Amino acid sequence: MAQQPSNLSAFSGIQQHPQNISLFPPPPLFAEQYTTENIKKGLVLPPPNLPTKFEVFSELCDLDGPLLPTLSELGCQQLYSGSGNWRAELKKLNRSLTAAFLDLIEILIRCPDHGDRLEKIDTIRNLFVNIHHLINEYRPVQARDTLRQMIIHQNQEIICVTEQLNRLTKMGSDALVTLKDALQNFSIEDAMPKIAFHCEDEMELMEDEQMLCAAPSETYEYPLTIEEKAQQLKPIEMPERVTRKDIPGVKMQLQREFARFSSQ
Repeated sequence: MAQQPSNLSAFSGIQQHPQNISLFPPPPLFAEQYTTENIKKGLVLPPPNLPTKFEVFSELCDLDGPLLPTLSELGCQQLYSGSGNWRAELKKLNRSLTAAFLDLIEILIRCPDHGDRLEKIDTIRNLFVNIHHLINEYRPVQARDTLRQMIIHQNQEIICVTEQLNRLTKMGSDALVTLKDALQNFSIEDAMPKIAFHCEDEMELMEDEQMLCAAPSETYEYPLTIEEKAQQLKPIEMPERVTRKDIPGVKMQLQREFARFSSQ
């Protein structure tokens, strides 16, 4: 008997943690406890026993039994030959099914309550079971053919990728050869730009320009100050006695002197 785990309480506490909801949810947190050492020591719960028998659409399936049970095990009569050509046998079953269906329609038209009605229904059911069973016997052939088509498709994709890779490899090799030839024929003197003037002439030209900018102009006149302007003013000749008639003339003379003083 396997040893019971001693940390069941830890497992129960981990399971109570909320899980993230996503398109591809992560495994439960207690899965981290299933390490190789814990499994060898028996510290984790063993996996549950898988059932070997289960029902699918009210039909019993047994994993330990054969993959495809025989018709006798299913309780049906085999209506085709096991050694014949399966295509010919399927055609025979299809014709028998069509004939039985037409007989059933004729019975339903003439006498729906006749006893042959149930017999024809059972015959049609048995024919359908035989057809499905014969088709399922050749499922391995279908699987092999599907696998063959998948391998052919993958082989074509690999060939296309290989051709594209070879083409890109050739382009890269040609680019390397071209670059190698260009580096062998490369010259630094030819690549340097030619200077149209000498550095000494340029320095002399810059020095001359600086000297011209720094030399003062001989014709430059500095602006006069207010005191100098006041000394240059001429005295205004005023009459000894100013009457009312002389006021406009004196006013005009003062305006002319003020304008001349401002313009200097």
